[in-house]
Amino acid sequence: MDWGPDALVRTSATKPQERMTVAERQANVDGAILPHPRRGGALAGRTVLLIDDVLTSGATLGAATRAARDAGAAHVNVLALARVALDADAPYFTGERTFDAKR
Repeated sequence: MDWGPDALVRTSATKPQERMTVAERQANVDGAILPHPRRGGALAGRTVLLIDDVLTSGATLGAATRAARDAGAAHVNVLALARVALDADAPYFTGERTFDAKR
């Protein structure tokens, strides 16, 4: 197993996502994570595992998944160490529980 912590890069600072809706979170990270110009090619044809500490809406993992696929990754798996349990009555909860990496 290879380790490639720099195969993807965050190209722009994003706003803190606390209290954002799922759609706002997705828009916030859209285009902010891209394959590294020199090292992203190492993902081509590979199965990639992305690891995040906390999964809230999936927006960041979705953006990273799209970047890995853009770099040519054959398969992308994600692992979150914890999942935020959102209250269905909270104003920022939309009921969406998955992200679309094909957006």
